[in-house]
Amino acid sequence: MLELGAAETRATEQDPRAPAFAHFLAGALAADRGDQEEAAKQLEAAVAADPHSAVLRSRLASIYVRDGRLADALEQCQAAVVIDPGDADSRLMLADVLSTLGRDDEAVHEYEGVLAVDPTNEQARLLLGVLYAKRGDFDHAIQTLQYLVEKDPNSFLGHYYLGRVYATAQDFKRAEEQYLIALKINPQSEPVLIDLALLYEASQRTEEAIALYEQILKTNPRRANVRRRLGGLYARQRKFDDALAQFRELQKVDTDEQDTRTKIGLIFLETGEYDRAANEFSLVLGADPSNARVRYYLGSVYEQSGNADRAIEEYRRIPPDHEWYGDSQRIIAHLLQQRGELDAAIKSIEAARKEKPDDEDLIDIQAVLYREGGRLPEAITLMQELVAAHPDNDRYQFTLGALYDENKDKTQSVEHMQRAIELNPDNAPP
Repeated sequence: MLELGAAETRATEQDPRAPAFAHFLAGALAADRGDQEEAAKQLEAAVAADPHSAVLRSRLASIYVRDGRLADALEQCQAAVVIDPGDADSRLMLADVLSTLGRDDEAVHEYEGVLAVDPTNEQARLLLGVLYAKRGDFDHAIQTLQYLVEKDPNSFLGHYYLGRVYATAQDFKRAEEQYLIALKINPQSEPVLIDLALLYEASQRTEEAIALYEQILKTNPRRANVRRRLGGLYARQRKFDDALAQFRELQKVDTDEQDTRTKIGLIFLETGEYDRAANEFSLVLGADPSNARVRYYLGSVYEQSGNADRAIEEYRRIPPDHEWYGDSQRIIAHLLQQRGELDAAIKSIEAARKEKPDDEDLIDIQAVLYREGGRLPEAITLMQELVAAHPDNDRYQFTLGALYDENKDKTQSVEHMQRAIELNPDNAPP
Protein backbone atom coordinates (compact mmCIF):
# COMPACT_ATOMS: atom_id res chain seq x y z
CA MET A 1 0.00 0.00 0.00
CA LEU A 2 1.42 3.35 -0.97
CA GLU A 3 1.84 5.96 1.73
CA LEU A 4 0.71 9.54 1.10
CA GLY A 5 3.33 12.25 1.09
CA ALA A 6 3.14 15.20 3.49
CA ALA A 7 1.45 17.48 0.94
CA GLU A 8 -1.17 14.88 0.07
CA THR A 9 -1.80 14.21 3.76
CA ARG A 10 -2.43 17.92 4.40
CA ALA A 11 -4.78 18.08 1.42
CA THR A 12 -6.94 15.30 2.84
CA GLU A 13 -7.23 16.94 6.23
CA GLN A 14 -10.21 19.21 6.79
CA ASP A 15 -9.47 22.92 6.56
CA PRO A 16 -10.10 24.19 10.11
CA ARG A 17 -12.00 27.13 8.61
CA ALA A 18 -14.43 24.88 6.77
CA PRO A 19 -17.09 24.77 9.55
CA ALA A 20 -17.00 28.54 9.82
CA PHE A 21 -17.43 28.87 6.06
CA ALA A 22 -20.37 26.45 6.09
CA HIS A 23 -22.10 28.42 8.84
CA PHE A 24 -21.34 31.65 7.00
CA LEU A 25 -23.01 30.36 3.83
CA ALA A 26 -26.01 29.11 5.82
CA GLY A 27 -26.27 32.51 7.49
CA ALA A 28 -26.08 34.34 4.17
CA LEU A 29 -28.86 32.16 2.74
CA ALA A 30 -31.02 32.73 5.82
CA ALA A 31 -30.48 36.49 5.55
CA ASP A 32 -31.43 36.41 1.86
CA ARG A 33 -34.76 34.78 2.65
CA GLY A 34 -35.41 37.20 5.50
CA ASP A 35 -34.90 34.82 8.41
CA GLN A 36 -32.88 37.11 10.66
CA GLU A 37 -33.04 34.77 13.65
CA GLU A 38 -31.50 31.89 11.72
CA ALA A 39 -28.96 34.22 10.09
CA ALA A 40 -27.79 35.40 13.51
CA LYS A 41 -27.63 31.83 14.81
CA GLN A 42 -25.51 30.66 11.87
CA LEU A 43 -23.16 33.64 11.95
CA GLU A 44 -22.72 33.24 15.70
CA ALA A 45 -21.69 29.64 15.02
CA ALA A 46 -19.33 30.85 12.27
CA VAL A 47 -17.65 33.31 14.67
CA ALA A 48 -17.37 30.57 17.32
CA ALA A 49 -15.66 28.33 14.75
CA ASP A 50 -13.31 31.06 13.55
CA PRO A 51 -13.12 33.78 16.24
CA HIS A 52 -10.16 35.49 14.54
CA SER A 53 -12.06 36.47 11.39
CA ALA A 54 -12.78 40.21 11.25
CA VAL A 55 -15.05 39.63 8.23
CA LEU A 56 -17.29 37.17 10.08
CA ARG A 57 -17.56 39.43 13.12
CA SER A 58 -18.42 42.39 10.89
CA ARG A 59 -21.17 40.41 9.14
CA LEU A 60 -22.57 39.29 12.49
CA ALA A 61 -22.54 42.91 13.67
CA SER A 62 -24.58 43.84 10.58
CA ILE A 63 -27.21 41.22 11.49
CA TYR A 64 -27.33 42.54 15.05
CA VAL A 65 -27.83 46.08 13.74
CA ARG A 66 -30.83 44.90 11.69
CA ASP A 67 -32.30 43.39 14.86
CA GLY A 68 -31.66 46.51 16.93
CA ARG A 69 -29.07 44.74 19.09
CA LEU A 70 -26.62 47.63 19.13
CA ALA A 71 -24.71 46.56 22.24
CA ASP A 72 -24.02 43.16 20.64
CA ALA A 73 -23.13 44.83 17.34
CA LEU A 74 -20.69 47.13 19.15
CA GLU A 75 -18.95 44.17 20.78
CA GLN A 76 -18.47 42.42 17.43
CA CYS A 77 -17.26 45.60 15.70
CA GLN A 78 -14.73 46.31 18.41
CA ALA A 79 -13.42 42.75 18.20
CA ALA A 80 -13.19 42.97 14.40
CA VAL A 81 -11.13 46.17 14.59
CA VAL A 82 -8.77 44.63 17.16
CA ILE A 83 -8.27 41.65 14.85
CA ASP A 84 -7.70 43.78 11.74
CA PRO A 85 -7.19 47.52 12.41
CA GLY A 86 -6.69 48.07 8.69
CA ASP A 87 -10.14 46.78 7.72
CA ALA A 88 -11.94 50.00 6.73
CA ASP A 89 -15.36 48.30 6.57
CA SER A 90 -15.14 47.07 10.16
CA ARG A 91 -14.00 50.47 11.41
CA LEU A 92 -16.79 52.17 9.49
CA MET A 93 -19.41 49.95 11.07
CA LEU A 94 -17.87 50.53 14.51
CA ALA A 95 -18.03 54.29 13.91
CA ASP A 96 -21.64 54.01 12.73
CA VAL A 97 -22.70 52.08 15.83
CA LEU A 98 -20.87 54.48 18.17
CA SER A 99 -22.55 57.43 16.43
CA THR A 100 -25.95 55.78 16.76
CA LEU A 101 -25.33 55.25 20.48
CA GLY A 102 -24.54 58.96 20.88
CA ARG A 103 -20.85 58.37 21.57
CA ASP A 104 -19.79 61.12 19.18
CA ASP A 105 -16.18 61.61 20.30
CA GLU A 106 -15.42 57.91 19.86
CA ALA A 107 -17.27 57.91 16.53
CA VAL A 108 -15.16 60.83 15.30
CA HIS A 109 -12.00 58.93 16.24
CA GLU A 110 -13.13 55.86 14.30
CA TYR A 111 -14.25 57.80 11.23
CA GLU A 112 -10.84 59.48 11.24
CA GLY A 113 -9.34 55.98 11.47
CA VAL A 114 -11.34 54.88 8.43
CA LEU A 115 -10.04 57.84 6.43
CA ALA A 116 -6.47 57.10 7.52
CA VAL A 117 -6.88 53.67 5.88
CA ASP A 118 -9.13 54.76 3.00
CA PRO A 119 -9.07 58.55 2.36
CA THR A 120 -11.66 58.22 -0.43
CA ASN A 121 -14.35 56.61 1.74
CA GLU A 122 -17.31 58.85 0.93
CA GLN A 123 -19.63 57.66 3.69
CA ALA A 124 -17.00 58.15 6.42
CA ARG A 125 -16.26 61.66 5.16
CA LEU A 126 -19.93 62.61 5.07
CA LEU A 127 -20.67 61.46 8.59
CA LEU A 128 -17.41 62.82 9.99
CA GLY A 129 -18.17 66.18 8.40
CA VAL A 130 -21.62 66.20 10.00
CA LEU A 131 -20.17 65.37 13.43
CA TYR A 132 -17.61 68.16 13.07
CA ALA A 133 -20.45 70.55 12.18
CA LYS A 134 -22.43 69.31 15.17
CA ARG A 135 -19.51 70.36 17.37
CA GLY A 136 -19.43 73.75 15.65
CA ASP A 137 -16.07 72.90 14.09
CA PHE A 138 -17.06 74.17 10.65
CA ASP A 139 -13.50 74.55 9.34
CA HIS A 140 -12.78 70.86 9.80
CA ALA A 141 -16.22 69.94 8.48
CA ILE A 142 -15.70 71.92 5.29
CA GLN A 143 -12.16 70.63 4.86
CA THR A 144 -13.35 67.04 5.25
CA LEU A 145 -16.11 67.41 2.68
CA GLN A 146 -14.14 69.61 0.29
CA TYR A 147 -11.84 66.64 -0.30
CA LEU A 148 -14.75 64.76 -1.91
CA VAL A 149 -15.58 67.43 -4.46
CA GLU A 150 -11.93 68.06 -5.27
CA LYS A 151 -11.37 64.37 -5.99
CA ASP A 152 -14.67 64.05 -7.85
CA PRO A 153 -16.34 67.26 -9.09
CA ASN A 154 -19.48 65.17 -9.76
CA SER A 155 -19.77 63.92 -6.18
CA PHE A 156 -23.46 64.55 -5.55
CA LEU A 157 -23.25 63.79 -1.84
CA GLY A 158 -20.07 65.82 -1.49
CA HIS A 159 -21.67 68.97 -2.89
CA TYR A 160 -24.95 68.38 -1.06
CA TYR A 161 -23.41 67.97 2.39
CA LEU A 162 -20.89 70.71 1.83
CA GLY A 163 -23.91 72.91 1.17
CA ARG A 164 -25.54 71.74 4.40
CA VAL A 165 -22.45 72.56 6.43
CA TYR A 166 -22.24 76.03 4.87
CA ALA A 167 -25.93 76.53 5.69
CA THR A 168 -25.32 75.52 9.30
CA ALA A 169 -22.41 77.99 9.42
CA GLN A 170 -24.86 80.65 8.13
CA ASP A 171 -22.90 81.09 4.91
CA PHE A 172 -26.04 81.03 2.77
CA LYS A 173 -24.33 82.17 -0.43
CA ARG A 174 -21.88 79.25 -0.50
CA ALA A 175 -24.60 76.88 0.67
CA GLU A 176 -26.78 77.86 -2.28
CA GLU A 177 -23.86 77.43 -4.68
CA GLN A 178 -23.26 73.86 -3.48
CA TYR A 179 -26.97 72.95 -3.55
CA LEU A 180 -27.27 74.20 -7.13
CA ILE A 181 -24.24 72.14 -8.20
CA ALA A 182 -25.83 69.08 -6.57
CA LEU A 183 -29.06 69.77 -8.48
CA LYS A 184 -27.16 69.94 -11.77
CA ILE A 185 -25.92 66.42 -11.01
CA ASN A 186 -29.35 65.18 -9.88
CA PRO A 187 -32.10 67.67 -10.82
CA GLN A 188 -34.91 65.70 -9.18
CA SER A 189 -33.26 65.16 -5.80
CA GLU A 190 -36.01 65.83 -3.29
CA PRO A 191 -33.69 66.22 -0.25
CA VAL A 192 -31.70 68.95 -2.03
CA LEU A 193 -34.84 70.70 -3.27
CA ILE A 194 -36.30 70.73 0.25
CA ASP A 195 -33.11 71.99 1.88
CA LEU A 196 -32.68 74.68 -0.75
CA ALA A 197 -36.29 75.75 -0.22
CA LEU A 198 -35.67 75.94 3.54
CA LEU A 199 -32.59 78.04 2.87
CA TYR A 200 -34.67 80.38 0.70
CA GLU A 201 -37.24 80.61 3.49
CA ALA A 202 -34.55 81.51 5.99
CA SER A 203 -33.16 84.09 3.53
CA GLN A 204 -36.64 85.63 3.07
CA ARG A 205 -36.70 84.56 -0.60
CA THR A 206 -40.31 83.39 -0.35
CA GLU A 207 -41.19 83.25 -4.04
CA GLU A 208 -38.21 80.99 -4.79
CA ALA A 209 -39.08 78.71 -1.86
CA ILE A 210 -42.66 78.43 -3.08
CA ALA A 211 -41.49 77.52 -6.59
CA LEU A 212 -39.32 74.70 -5.22
CA TYR A 213 -42.08 73.29 -3.01
CA GLU A 214 -44.46 73.35 -5.97
CA GLN A 215 -41.84 71.54 -8.08
CA ILE A 216 -41.57 68.79 -5.44
CA LEU A 217 -45.34 68.35 -5.24
CA LYS A 218 -45.64 67.88 -9.00
CA THR A 219 -43.56 64.73 -8.64
CA ASN A 220 -44.68 63.63 -5.17
CA PRO A 221 -48.13 65.07 -4.42
CA ARG A 222 -48.41 63.01 -1.21
CA ARG A 223 -45.62 64.90 0.55
CA ALA A 224 -47.72 66.24 3.44
CA ASN A 225 -44.75 67.98 5.08
CA VAL A 226 -44.06 69.91 1.89
CA ARG A 227 -47.74 70.83 1.57
CA ARG A 228 -47.73 72.17 5.12
CA ARG A 229 -44.69 74.34 4.46
CA LEU A 230 -46.11 75.58 1.18
CA GLY A 231 -49.45 76.35 2.81
CA GLY A 232 -47.67 78.29 5.53
CA LEU A 233 -45.78 80.33 2.96
CA TYR A 234 -48.93 81.10 1.05
CA ALA A 235 -50.63 82.18 4.28
CA ARG A 236 -47.85 84.48 5.38
CA GLN A 237 -46.45 85.56 2.04
CA ARG A 238 -44.37 88.70 2.45
CA LYS A 239 -44.44 88.24 6.22
CA PHE A 240 -41.00 87.28 7.52
CA ASP A 241 -41.45 87.36 11.28
CA ASP A 242 -40.51 83.69 11.60
CA ALA A 243 -37.51 83.68 9.23
CA LEU A 244 -35.10 83.22 12.14
CA ALA A 245 -37.17 80.31 13.48
CA GLN A 246 -37.01 78.65 10.06
CA PHE A 247 -33.24 79.04 10.02
CA ARG A 248 -32.98 77.44 13.46
CA GLU A 249 -34.98 74.51 12.18
CA LEU A 250 -32.63 74.21 9.21
CA GLN A 251 -29.61 74.37 11.50
CA LYS A 252 -31.02 71.64 13.75
CA VAL A 253 -31.44 69.29 10.80
CA ASP A 254 -28.01 70.02 9.38
CA THR A 255 -26.20 68.90 12.54
CA ASP A 256 -28.20 65.69 13.00
CA GLU A 257 -26.13 62.70 11.94
CA GLN A 258 -29.22 60.46 12.01
CA ASP A 259 -30.86 62.71 9.43
CA THR A 260 -27.69 62.41 7.38
CA ARG A 261 -27.77 58.63 7.75
CA THR A 262 -31.41 58.60 6.67
CA LYS A 263 -30.63 60.48 3.49
CA ILE A 264 -27.66 58.24 2.72
CA GLY A 265 -30.02 55.28 3.18
CA LEU A 266 -32.51 56.83 0.75
CA ILE A 267 -29.79 57.20 -1.86
CA PHE A 268 -28.82 53.55 -1.40
CA LEU A 269 -32.51 52.66 -1.78
CA GLU A 270 -32.75 54.66 -5.01
CA THR A 271 -29.66 52.92 -6.44
CA GLY A 272 -30.85 49.44 -5.45
CA GLU A 273 -28.18 48.89 -2.77
CA TYR A 274 -30.73 47.33 -0.43
CA ASP A 275 -28.38 45.81 2.15
CA ARG A 276 -26.61 49.11 2.66
CA ALA A 277 -29.91 50.99 2.83
CA ALA A 278 -31.27 48.53 5.40
CA ASN A 279 -28.16 48.98 7.54
CA GLU A 280 -28.45 52.77 7.51
CA PHE A 281 -32.16 52.78 8.37
CA SER A 282 -31.65 50.12 11.07
CA LEU A 283 -28.97 52.26 12.68
CA VAL A 284 -31.32 55.25 12.75
CA LEU A 285 -34.04 53.11 14.32
CA GLY A 286 -31.53 51.85 16.87
CA ALA A 287 -31.16 55.45 18.05
CA ASP A 288 -34.89 56.24 17.73
CA PRO A 289 -37.19 53.19 17.43
CA SER A 290 -40.24 55.49 17.25
CA ASN A 291 -39.10 57.11 13.98
CA ALA A 292 -42.07 56.05 11.84
CA ARG A 293 -40.75 57.80 8.74
CA VAL A 294 -37.57 55.72 8.74
CA ARG A 295 -39.59 52.63 9.67
CA TYR A 296 -41.55 53.21 6.46
CA TYR A 297 -38.31 53.55 4.47
CA LEU A 298 -37.04 50.27 5.93
CA GLY A 299 -40.29 48.61 4.91
CA SER A 300 -39.71 49.96 1.39
CA VAL A 301 -36.23 48.41 1.34
CA TYR A 302 -37.60 44.99 2.19
CA GLU A 303 -40.52 45.40 -0.21
CA GLN A 304 -38.30 46.34 -3.15
CA SER A 305 -35.79 43.60 -2.36
CA GLY A 306 -38.56 40.98 -2.41
CA ASN A 307 -38.72 40.25 1.33
CA ALA A 308 -42.48 40.61 1.82
CA ASP A 309 -42.53 39.22 5.37
CA ARG A 310 -40.05 41.77 6.69
CA ALA A 311 -41.73 44.54 4.69
CA ILE A 312 -45.11 43.73 6.24
CA GLU A 313 -43.53 43.54 9.69
CA GLU A 314 -42.05 47.03 9.34
CA TYR A 315 -45.15 48.59 7.77
CA ARG A 316 -47.31 47.20 10.57
CA ARG A 317 -45.26 49.21 13.03
CA ILE A 318 -46.32 52.54 11.51
CA PRO A 319 -48.70 54.09 14.10
CA PRO A 320 -52.21 55.20 13.07
CA ASP A 321 -51.48 58.84 13.87
CA HIS A 322 -48.62 59.00 11.34
CA GLU A 323 -49.28 60.62 7.97
CA TRP A 324 -48.00 57.53 6.14
CA TYR A 325 -50.19 55.06 8.02
CA GLY A 326 -52.69 54.79 5.18
CA ASP A 327 -49.95 54.20 2.61
CA SER A 328 -48.36 51.51 4.77
CA GLN A 329 -51.67 49.70 5.22
CA ARG A 330 -52.42 49.74 1.50
CA ILE A 331 -49.00 48.28 0.77
CA ILE A 332 -49.55 45.52 3.35
CA ALA A 333 -52.86 44.60 1.71
CA HIS A 334 -51.25 44.64 -1.73
CA LEU A 335 -48.37 42.37 -0.62
CA LEU A 336 -50.77 39.90 0.96
CA GLN A 337 -52.98 39.99 -2.13
CA GLN A 338 -49.97 39.41 -4.39
CA ARG A 339 -49.09 36.16 -2.69
CA GLY A 340 -52.67 34.88 -2.76
CA GLU A 341 -53.60 35.63 0.86
CA LEU A 342 -56.82 37.47 0.00
CA ASP A 343 -58.60 36.79 3.30
CA ALA A 344 -55.60 38.11 5.23
CA ALA A 345 -55.48 41.19 3.00
CA ILE A 346 -59.16 41.89 3.64
CA LYS A 347 -58.80 41.44 7.39
CA SER A 348 -55.78 43.74 7.38
CA ILE A 349 -57.56 46.54 5.53
CA GLU A 350 -60.67 46.13 7.69
CA ALA A 351 -58.51 46.59 10.78
CA ALA A 352 -56.95 49.69 9.22
CA ARG A 353 -60.42 51.09 8.48
CA LYS A 354 -61.28 50.82 12.17
CA GLU A 355 -58.33 53.12 12.87
CA LYS A 356 -59.05 55.41 9.90
CA PRO A 357 -62.74 54.99 8.96
CA ASP A 358 -62.76 58.07 6.72
CA ASP A 359 -59.58 57.34 4.76
CA GLU A 360 -60.88 57.25 1.20
CA ASP A 361 -57.85 55.46 -0.21
CA LEU A 362 -58.41 52.67 2.30
CA ILE A 363 -62.09 52.54 1.34
CA ASP A 364 -61.07 52.29 -2.32
CA ILE A 365 -58.73 49.34 -1.81
CA GLN A 366 -61.22 47.64 0.50
CA ALA A 367 -63.78 47.76 -2.32
CA VAL A 368 -61.25 46.25 -4.72
CA LEU A 369 -60.49 43.42 -2.31
CA TYR A 370 -64.19 42.76 -1.66
CA ARG A 371 -64.78 42.59 -5.39
CA GLU A 372 -61.92 40.12 -5.83
CA GLY A 373 -63.36 38.05 -2.99
CA GLY A 374 -66.78 37.89 -4.65
CA ARG A 375 -68.39 40.24 -2.14
CA LEU A 376 -69.92 42.49 -4.78
CA PRO A 377 -72.75 44.06 -2.73
CA GLU A 378 -70.27 45.20 -0.07
CA ALA A 379 -67.88 46.51 -2.72
CA ILE A 380 -70.73 48.45 -4.35
CA THR A 381 -71.73 49.99 -1.02
CA LEU A 382 -68.19 51.23 -0.46
CA MET A 383 -67.89 52.72 -3.95
CA GLN A 384 -71.30 54.36 -3.57
CA GLU A 385 -69.87 56.10 -0.51
CA LEU A 386 -66.91 57.40 -2.50
CA VAL A 387 -69.06 58.50 -5.45
CA ALA A 388 -71.42 60.33 -3.12
CA ALA A 389 -68.48 62.21 -1.61
CA HIS A 390 -66.81 62.84 -5.00
CA PRO A 391 -69.43 62.80 -7.79
CA ASP A 392 -66.96 64.35 -10.25
CA ASN A 393 -64.30 61.67 -9.80
CA ASP A 394 -64.40 59.75 -13.09
CA ARG A 395 -62.44 56.78 -11.75
CA TYR A 396 -64.86 56.26 -8.88
CA GLN A 397 -67.79 56.52 -11.29
CA PHE A 398 -66.20 54.05 -13.70
CA THR A 399 -65.33 51.56 -10.96
CA LEU A 400 -68.86 51.70 -9.56
CA GLY A 401 -70.27 51.15 -13.04
CA ALA A 402 -68.01 48.12 -13.53
CA LEU A 403 -69.11 46.68 -10.19
CA TYR A 404 -72.78 47.11 -11.12
CA ASP A 405 -72.05 45.38 -14.42
CA GLU A 406 -70.51 42.40 -12.63
CA ASN A 407 -73.54 42.34 -10.34
CA LYS A 408 -75.87 42.17 -13.41
CA ASP A 409 -77.39 45.59 -12.77
CA LYS A 410 -77.15 47.00 -16.30
CA THR A 411 -79.20 50.14 -15.67
CA GLN A 412 -76.99 51.38 -12.85
CA SER A 413 -73.89 50.24 -14.73
CA VAL A 414 -74.71 52.28 -17.82
CA GLU A 415 -75.61 55.33 -15.73
CA HIS A 416 -72.25 55.45 -13.96
CA MET A 417 -70.22 54.47 -17.02
CA GLN A 418 -71.80 57.31 -19.00
CA ARG A 419 -71.07 59.72 -16.17
CA ALA A 420 -67.45 58.59 -16.15
CA ILE A 421 -67.18 59.22 -19.90
CA GLU A 422 -68.74 62.68 -19.51
CA LEU A 423 -66.14 63.52 -16.88
CA ASN A 424 -63.27 61.99 -18.83
CA PRO A 425 -63.76 60.99 -22.49
CA ASP A 426 -60.68 58.76 -22.24
CA ASN A 427 -62.89 56.30 -20.37
CA ALA A 428 -64.81 55.67 -23.61
CA PRO A 429 -64.07 52.32 -25.31
CA PRO A 430 -62.13 52.51 -28.61
